[in-house]
Amino acid sequence: MLPANKEKITIDIEEVCRYLGYGNSRPEGDVSIMIGDCMDDVYRSAQLRSVCRRFPVAFPAEDTVRIGGMDIKSSTLSRALEGCTEAMVFGATVGMGIDSLIAKATVNNITRSAIYQAVGAAYIEAYCDLINDDIDTRIRLEGKQTRRRFSPGYGDFSIDCQRGLFDLLDLTRQTGICLTSGMAMTPSKSVTAIVGISCDGAGDTSDSSEKKCETCTKADCPYRSI
Repeated sequence: MLPANKEKITIDIEEVCRYLGYGNSRPEGDVSIMIGDCMDDVYRSAQLRSVCRRFPVAFPAEDTVRIGGMDIKSSTLSRALEGCTEAMVFGATVGMGIDSLIAKATVNNITRSAIYQAVGAAYIEAYCDLINDDIDTRIRLEGKQTRRRFSPGYGDFSIDCQRGLFDLLDLTRQTGICLTSGMAMTPSKSVTAIVGISCDGAGDTSDSSEKKCETCTKADCPYRSI
């Protein structure tokens, strides 16, 4: 289990507004007040859970990465982990409480439901940043470097790989996160990710404080900053 102290996590209002489609601007008036109320609700309802395990990394074939016995065919992930001998794999969730808030709001206030969705997305990202920072600190104490975290769905790292990551982490038993037949996670505000470990500074090193849109390679994301 990794850091789960709510007091250490700050939801980025700019991220929330970006998820809502405001780009670099902020709404005013009633919508601004509603965002603040929704952020408070999300903080109260969150139940943070996570698990992380360390695995050896190998490259048995071109564009293929082997992590703890799991072979992943992905040129994107292969490039991201080039030169790595190990990786941290983690799963994290902010719990079902946020899903309940979204479901209830959908019945009578669709705007509030959309805001809960955005706040929940920003919250799980902030939680993953906290986990990432903890991993970075521990690995740097060993004199090694970490790479930026990678999740299924980026580039050609298929979402179908979720099942293998769940098995590697025993994720359902450890955190309560479940996986549907369509590879969607419940609670919905949940993430799996891989953080490469190398013995030198080569490659795309980790910095969870950087803006996601400035470092993400996904060109077709509707939330991408202009």
